[in-house]
Amino acid sequence: MVTQRFKASEAAINDNILYFNMTEVFKNFNGLRDSERMLVDSDNLSFIYILDSEAGFVYIDFPEQTWSSLKEMLDKDLEAVLQAENNEVIKLSAIKQELQYLVHNIEGNTNYGEEMMKEVEKNFLNE
Repeated sequence: MVTQRFKASEAAINDNILYFNMTEVFKNFNGLRDSERMLVDSDNLSFIYILDSEAGFVYIDFPEQTWSSLKEMLDKDLEAVLQAENNEVIKLSAIKQELQYLVHNIEGNTNYGEEMMKEVEKNFLNE
C-alpha cells in the first residue's frame, strides 16, 4: 500500500465553490476517490484530507497557510474541490463536516499539541 502526500496551496472561490488548484501535481484524477476522511498532522500544523487510489492513499495536505480559505469555506458554506491540470475536479464531500469535527475536538485539547491547539483556536474560533 503506497501513500502519497501533496500540499494544497492556491485557492479561489467561484460560484460558491472553493477551488484548490492542484495542477502542478495532478494532470487528472484518474482512479482517485473521495474517502470522506480527514486527519490532523500536529507536527506540521496541517489538516490532511484522504483520497483513495488503487495503489493506496493520497493525502492532500492543508497547511496553516490554507486555513483562512478553509475558514471561509465553513463560514460561507462553500463546496470544496481539488482541480487538476485538465480542469477535472474532485469534490471533497466531507471536508466541512470532518474539519468542524476536528476543530471542535482540538479546541482546548493539548493532546494535539499546544501549538496546534493555539493555532486552530486562533484561525478557526476567534472572530
